[in-house]
Amino acid sequence: MKKKRNRAFERPAGSTEPTGAAARFRFRTVFLLTVAVVAVAGAVMFLRPRASRENMPADDGESQSTADYFAAKREAATSPDEKAAIATIGEAISLAGELVKQSPDDPRGCHAMALAQYGLSRMKSAESWWRRALEVDPRFVEAYRWLAYVAMDRGEYGQAAELYKKALSLDPTHADAMLGLAEALRNEGDFKAASATLRRMELPMEAQSAPAFLLQGQIDLELREYAAAKESFAAAVKLLPNAPQPHYGLATACSRLGEKDLAATHLQKFKECSQAEKEMRGETAGSAADVQSLQQKAAYSLVVVGNAYAAAGRLEEAEKIWQQAAKADPRDRASRDQLARLYQQAGRPADAIGMLEELAKLDPQAVRRHLALAQAAMGLKRFGLAESEMREAVRLRPDQSAGWVGLALVLAQSGGNPEEAVTAAQKAVDLESSAANYYLLSVALAGSGKRQPAIAAIEQALKLESGNEKFREQYDRLRRGN
Repeated sequence: MKKKRNRAFERPAGSTEPTGAAARFRFRTVFLLTVAVVAVAGAVMFLRPRASRENMPADDGESQSTADYFAAKREAATSPDEKAAIATIGEAISLAGELVKQSPDDPRGCHAMALAQYGLSRMKSAESWWRRALEVDPRFVEAYRWLAYVAMDRGEYGQAAELYKKALSLDPTHADAMLGLAEALRNEGDFKAASATLRRMELPMEAQSAPAFLLQGQIDLELREYAAAKESFAAAVKLLPNAPQPHYGLATACSRLGEKDLAATHLQKFKECSQAEKEMRGETAGSAADVQSLQQKAAYSLVVVGNAYAAAGRLEEAEKIWQQAAKADPRDRASRDQLARLYQQAGRPADAIGMLEELAKLDPQAVRRHLALAQAAMGLKRFGLAESEMREAVRLRPDQSAGWVGLALVLAQSGGNPEEAVTAAQKAVDLESSAANYYLLSVALAGSGKRQPAIAAIEQALKLESGNEKFREQYDRLRRGN
């Protein structure tokens, strides 16, 4: 008898690929709470003619051909936004089909086709294309992972676990596969193995890690490890303070620990967040929610196609496809990540900053987003933007040296408050006593007119890296009194 699947964690179709962030398994209610309804205005512009019967793939065992199904979906669409999202999936199918024809030995074409079929809810076709990808390359990790996800959706947890294990045998650090395996094991009732799998993951304190913390907390409750459960749920609450599930989990853990006041506080917060979520669910119910899902799936499919074009050196085409993906889903991170990386490598810093600003707005709690934007801004000498982003990084994670290092650098290079630059550099040294941080402290101290302390700081740097010529030059300058 199949066990009921735990649907606390659902994969948003617009998650980053191929690097694999845990965000693909975000649970549905948190998704509804954390994203707004942003529809694609008007018709989507395409790189090539819209999907036609000539470039649609075979039906792969479905009761209706892809072309007929696609036409029916478009005909049934009730709004321009829904029609545009469906048309974008059709464009993804066309692009993937071209990729399969042009590069039959590249499994990414099959993967992109599978994702597009998945976006149309054609599960048999999707599975068929993922299996074709494995025929092309038996070591293609994403095919195993997605086949496992489909198995999970059918409640076949044992099969899903085996597929996830196969993916991990090929890529032992694949975060999505680890999270999926833990969920499968939990649904099989193997809580200890599920917990061990999760604890192998390195989880940054960013929103994308919330599903893993939640799952770990739920497993800890099953194992009656209530203190550990409290810690996991508290991390999830910090990352998603307006989502109901983390508060309910934390209330449960505190109750089991006898911490009645704290349990009552979070139970009340759970009720408040649930009511807010209910109201938002009403706002995004029906066709609007369907459009969001279609937009995500369309963007995700296009990103995969763009990645394949980029790998083949066809960067101009890849850029246009990623731009199309970003337009298809205003919340898609993967396309914007790829565009930002492309613009930085191509020497287009202004375009890169535009993408990085969008990403920072999409992930306001992610320190790495603010650091990346600040570093790009420094390259264009936009010190005001760089300073504000570094200050935000420090505010979010005052216990990490990266933000303090960046703030000290910005203040030193922009001619800002020299004393504050010294304070930031000293904080960086206190958190991480590296040679580079001592060098930064020396520069900041010298800029504030404190020559002897600056010499002492660079001497510490040289003790750690005696052969560093830059450190030696700083030491010599200070000794000469320059």
